[in-house]
Amino acid sequence: MIHTIKTKDTKGISLAMYMMFVFGVFCWLVYGVMSKDIPLIIGNGVTLFLATIVLFLKLKDLNQ
Repeated sequence: MIHTIKTKDTKGISLAMYMMFVFGVFCWLVYGVMSKDIPLIIGNGVTLFLATIVLFLKLKDLNQ
């Protein structure tokens, strides 16, 4: 993730796989919120934030 953000190179990332990953992390975040599990919320919140940045970079790369 750090390498992808620094270089903005997303050619090695599958869009479909990354979209499924972001969706899965989002689902775990929702589960954490519903179960009021703070470690689950924090862990998946941070992961979702960083994974969403990489997903937007991938989508931006497709449009160029």
